[in-house]
Amino acid sequence: AGWSGLIYVLVFVGSSIPVADSPALGHPAVDFREWFESSQIPIALTTWGGGLSLSLLFLLFASGLRSLLKPVDEDNAGMWSRLSFAGAIIMVAIGTTKATFWAVLSLDNIRSSASDDIITTLAAFDGVAVAALLPWGVSAFLLGASVVILQSGVMAKWLGWLGMFTVFQFIISTLW
Repeated sequence: AGWSGLIYVLVFVGSSIPVADSPALGHPAVDFREWFESSQIPIALTTWGGGLSLSLLFLLFASGLRSLLKPVDEDNAGMWSRLSFAGAIIMVAIGTTKATFWAVLSLDNIRSSASDDIITTLAAFDGVAVAALLPWGVSAFLLGASVVILQSGVMAKWLGWLGMFTVFQFIISTLW
């Protein structure tokens, strides 16, 4: 499970770099049309490479982490390890949905016939999925794991504190 987590991070980061210059929320539809037209290969890498790595590798990692955490989470009836795994499933659901918006926008026949309102609406859904929804899934995943790590010492305590700090940052940035 640990290796799947490491490979996931490498594939996810590697598939995200080619699309780092995508237009941001609030850009006009013409910017999105031009970017999706000129970025077909990077979008395919991100949608399929990032999406598949999230779905397969991350779930393998999360399942392995739950197997590690559950036995030491018995004082809480396994609540925190279940919360962590539920957060992982939420992350996969949001990530897959986000990838779907990009996949739709990358289709030539959709992009060429869609109105500017449809293009900007799909782009807005993508932005909301990443900025407003995904942090809650990440926070549930990290909070559950961090509580078990800090209570049990099953892993280095600094990982638990790092997870808690990250949860705090995600919640503040989402609410801000």
